[in-house]
Amino acid sequence: MLILGWISVILAFFDSIFFGAFAVGIGFILRKDYNVRSHGLALIIMGVISGLFGIIAGNLLVWLISRG
Repeated sequence: MLILGWISVILAFFDSIFFGAFAVGIGFILRKDYNVRSHGLALIIMGVISGLFGIIAGNLLVWLISRG
């Protein structure tokens, strides 16, 4: 479960916010059900950051290409 969460954080940097939301969901599950509070919190924070970074980087890339 933990490895799947970190893979989704990495994919959120490159693809879409879906993977960031998936990482946040896994973080909540880890905090609630598995008592891995520190790993769950790290996944939640990194999921939000990577999801936002993916959106901002994608929009910036589209803007730079359209200026072209």
